[in-house]
Amino acid sequence: MNQEPSEKQEATVSASVLFVLFEDDFVDKVVKRACGFRTKASPDTREAFKTTLRNGVKVKGFRDPSKAPTTKLAPEIAYEIGHNAKLASSVLQVWSEAEKPMRALVAEHLGADDIPIQNRVRRLREAWSMEEWRRRRDALCEPHSEFSKDDVGLMLCVASGIIPAPDEDEGEFQFESLRYQRWLDELYKLPIEAPEWFEAKKFSNAVSKLGDLKVDRHIHDGLTQLREEIEGLGAKYKEEMRYLGIDTSSWFEAASNRIPALRDAQLVVLGLRDQLKAYRPVHPLAPSRDEEQRRAVEREEYERLILKCAEEWKALMARHAESPAEEVAEERATYQADGADEESDDAKELAAVGEELAALKTRHETLEADYDALGKEHEQAKEAKAGMQLEKTQLNDQVAELKGLLMQSQQTEEHWRQAYVDAAGRAAVEEDAPVVFSNADEAIVHAERVFADELAFALNGKSAKTQPFQKPEELFKALAWLATEYHRLRPNPGPSPDFDRMIREACPGWTYKPNQTETTMGMYTEWYQTTWRGKRFELTHHVGKGNGRDPKNTIRIAFNWDDEHNRVVVGYIGLHQRNRQS
Repeated sequence: MNQEPSEKQEATVSASVLFVLFEDDFVDKVVKRACGFRTKASPDTREAFKTTLRNGVKVKGFRDPSKAPTTKLAPEIAYEIGHNAKLASSVLQVWSEAEKPMRALVAEHLGADDIPIQNRVRRLREAWSMEEWRRRRDALCEPHSEFSKDDVGLMLCVASGIIPAPDEDEGEFQFESLRYQRWLDELYKLPIEAPEWFEAKKFSNAVSKLGDLKVDRHIHDGLTQLREEIEGLGAKYKEEMRYLGIDTSSWFEAASNRIPALRDAQLVVLGLRDQLKAYRPVHPLAPSRDEEQRRAVEREEYERLILKCAEEWKALMARHAESPAEEVAEERATYQADGADEESDDAKELAAVGEELAALKTRHETLEADYDALGKEHEQAKEAKAGMQLEKTQLNDQVAELKGLLMQSQQTEEHWRQAYVDAAGRAAVEEDAPVVFSNADEAIVHAERVFADELAFALNGKSAKTQPFQKPEELFKALAWLATEYHRLRPNPGPSPDFDRMIREACPGWTYKPNQTETTMGMYTEWYQTTWRGKRFELTHHVGKGNGRDPKNTIRIAFNWDDEHNRVVVGYIGLHQRNRQS
């Protein structure tokens, strides 16, 4: 089937967008494959890859990143590839050459539909629907199980220069993010009896809250950065800006009232900073006539560019006024300042339309609020009636549920009390004399003494020297859980032990995580490794409490299992370990 892309489909996107279609683990796999094959690639591809690395990637300990080993280079590429189009194209070119058998299979499939093959990876066009892309991918994978769907799906895009775009008939369910589109497509495939649908609203609310949190954080960080940049200009280039008549004292306040313009405001300020930095050496009067003549030419050009930045700022603030009414007022003021004695008929009509639109908007908002209020009252009345009918049944169910929870709680409490007594007995601690800790460090020392046969403490250099966590009894209970329940099950855990549920029941508010990504552990090895008795351990598991950055209420215990000595090796205690988002 030879598709003729529409004018809309011919719009191109950078190669970086292609990686959004896939999970991080697969992206890491592609990057590692390209890094491992780079010395075997064709001469042009090899040299282009080296040049791209030197211009866009930094590897600690290597002046030339192209000479770094794959273990150090791949994590840095994976971190940069999502926003560096040249790097993405270069990685895909090497990867494509590394997968010659799969490329030949894909080329034959595309050739049957008269779709041309691109020899070099450049910009891509959105000429397939998600359904078309999946159909082609699945058709190729069915008789060729040696290739994964992700590999074939990526090669289809690389070889043809075509990527899937959101389907036109999906209406409101269209996203600029291909990642969102892929997730939605996966959900469409779930059967109606799938358990995920019973948590759909809960998940939607969680995503909404997380989105608000991330956007708020992004705005907060952007404003903080903008304030620092503007204040830095005023402090560092005070004399140059005074000479040019530029006053940035009110810039931050103006930008903070125009959040949609925040990104553009940052770009203008950074541009102004760069021009001022270049201007500073030529601003003073030169020591000789010849030097002054040369310097005057540069000075004039830099002054033009600096003043242009200031004008761009004014224009940006004018485009993003605080309200429609203020925008109209600014337009009228600007028109009059240009020398017009009276407003034109068009200007008067525009102002009248603006006022009418503002009045209609206010009326619409009022009616909408009244409608919502009536709807809520109606729903509340229906809920109250239904609640009265079900109240007795619900109360009976709640009583039965509470009885079950009480019995379960008593059993759990007895289990842990006995486990603690047995362990504490080895350290001659009396059952009826509970230990009270004044701080978290005392809890760690006590656990190290009481559970010497089950826990091995080998804290790495990133662990907190003094633990500020203000709930030492909870910390001790978590360590006791590792030394008893986890230690008992770890040698023979059986099929899929739910350690997260177990610690939540034993230590309310605590959670268990079984793994970390290879990319994160490769980038921050000092956080995720420790050594005990001459053996290195990867700290892939952790338990913890709290999600914030307050060390008084947040803590993580990272550990792994030593089969040889039958110990839980505790290698890190402190706040969140470092990752790509922190």
